Amino acid sequence: MAGLSLSVLQKGVALMASPGRIGITGANGYIGTMLIAHLQDMYPDLVALSRQPSWISARYPQLETRFFDAFDVASCDAALADIDTLYYLIHSMQMGAAFAEAEATCARNVAQSVKAHGRCRRIIYLGGIGDADDRALSPHLASRARVEEILRESGAQILGFQASVVIGNGSTSFELIRALTERLPMMVVPKWVDVMAQPIAIDDVLAYLSQAAVVDIDASMTIEIGGQDTCSYLGLMQRYAALRGLRRYFIRIPVLTPWLSSLWLGLVTPVYSRVGRKLIESIRHPSVVRSALNAQQFAVNPMSLGLAMQRAISAHESASWAQSTGIPEKVGVDSVGPYRKRFVDRREVFLTCSASAVFSVVASLGGATGWYSYDFLWRLRGYVDLLVGGVGLRRGRPVARDIRVGDTVDWWRVLTYVPGQEVSLLAEMKVPGRATLSFTLEQPAAGGVRLVQEATFEVSGFWGALYWYLLYPVHAVMFAKMLRGIAGAVRQ
Repeated sequence: MAGLSLSVLQKGVALMASPGRIGITGANGYIGTMLIAHLQDMYPDLVALSRQPSWISARYPQLETRFFDAFDVASCDAALADIDTLYYLIHSMQMGAAFAEAEATCARNVAQSVKAHGRCRRIIYLGGIGDADDRALSPHLASRARVEEILRESGAQILGFQASVVIGNGSTSFELIRALTERLPMMVVPKWVDVMAQPIAIDDVLAYLSQAAVVDIDASMTIEIGGQDTCSYLGLMQRYAALRGLRRYFIRIPVLTPWLSSLWLGLVTPVYSRVGRKLIESIRHPSVVRSALNAQQFAVNPMSLGLAMQRAISAHESASWAQSTGIPEKVGVDSVGPYRKRFVDRREVFLTCSASAVFSVVASLGGATGWYSYDFLWRLRGYVDLLVGGVGLRRGRPVARDIRVGDTVDWWRVLTYVPGQEVSLLAEMKVPGRATLSFTLEQPAAGGVRLVQEATFEVSGFWGALYWYLLYPVHAVMFAKMLRGIAGAVRQ
């Protein structure tokens, strides 16, 4: 905290004595993970709150983590009981049409718990530029503004930041701009690409958020934040192309609706099509700072758009983003939550080589490497997933480092990663149930390694079971070829 305090004091900004125990909700999201990295050395009493605390512990083993589900009042009560300052970074855009109701529910539960405990003095919230009373506002921005209003019912002081487009490696808005500009030499664009924004660098967003925990402010306020420059969305793509040395051509047409645009985006970018649709609806509204008065109470000098984009590009470039001897078996067992039947496709192969050699191949699956199976079938399933609002295969996998718990690998999420022993993945594609894929290494006494590949599908009703039985012949062929391909790659 001392480094932050000194930099702020030098700008004449008054500080509180201490922010107390700080909680970060949405800790597995983009802003949440970046903020944890930014704050962990400043504030020793930092707590990460998430439904998947193990994902955070894998990255920050010394950080205190707690299970926290904003949809559950009891969970909120337990997790927030001793929190003095709370970062509220929850959003639910991936939930489809019901996202606004879900976001309001989460905000009410948190506000209710904060009010009941009476301990939390300040809630720091990040939304988008927009007025909740503006009836022309997009559902996405209207929900952001509504959440801030609900949080004020907690009785705590609310510092609500409203940001324009965030420029940073991994930011959804920036990744959309990057993917479009990198992949399409010629683009057909709608008229709303001329709408103006005031993009802000992720580093500047983090500076505002980190200071918000200690700046001495008497009352709740809304703070609009943006960078030095204003620019249209078309201008953002043109600026990106110039920095990357790409020649790009843009043709405007008036008939691309948000729905059509989101489908098109889903086919050429790694962004969820349903999230992309919400973003497009928001893009039609200017996101230029209307009043910078409240932002002046913070010691932040936002950087230029050119520098922000160059940093995001540099960050992306340096660290982006045998025969089967087992017989597949089907078992039915009780499971946790809404899933009541569990189907398993288990296969294994014995390899006379080291565990490290086998694990290196398993841990490299996805992205450019692929899945050692029928690539055209994987791509076809990915396109179908995009059309129904899923993630598709375009998310890829981290480069320049090993995967870790919480990472995305194409349409999977890493659930377990034990070097040399196990990798398990949770499917985030659109399926009527919960699908996982795991690889486990066993070292029998005879020497060598046994690789166990297990695909599991948990279903809750008729449609899930029907899905499994109808596609099982295809999956059986693909999973068998996958294991043979992995074994072949190990032997090479």
